[in-house]
Amino acid sequence: MDLRETPGHVAPRQPSHLAGAGTSVLAAALTHVLRRDDDHPARWRTPSFTDAVERTRVELDTVGSIPALHVTRNGLDGPMGFREAVARLARNPDDVAVAIRRLELGAHHRLPAWPDLLRRGLPTPPTDQDTALWFG
Repeated sequence: MDLRETPGHVAPRQPSHLAGAGTSVLAAALTHVLRRDDDHPARWRTPSFTDAVERTRVELDTVGSIPALHVTRNGLDGPMGFREAVARLARNPDDVAVAIRRLELGAHHRLPAWPDLLRRGLPTPPTDQDTALWFG
């Protein structure tokens, strides 16, 4: 028996699904759905869903790296598929916020508020040529 396994020293539990695949699939699914013009889940436009997404985004602001970001799997085993990710995004504002944070961490910049993302979609990232022209 290891000291970390004694009753007084319970080792912290690892998140059930770490950032790598789970948040990547959620972010890819969100990107795909946001690119579909006006074909978003109706729930996404409700004030309660919007408030919940923004509230969770504030909580996730402290997450500074992709490995620190995690997805709660609710007891499901195995990798998350695209269909499951789309279904989760359609009904769970926390998953939407996690996907947005994953996109922000990957792009190294803050994305607009959820209502703006719904209206305008994801901002187009600058090309390498744009970056070279701006920053030499």
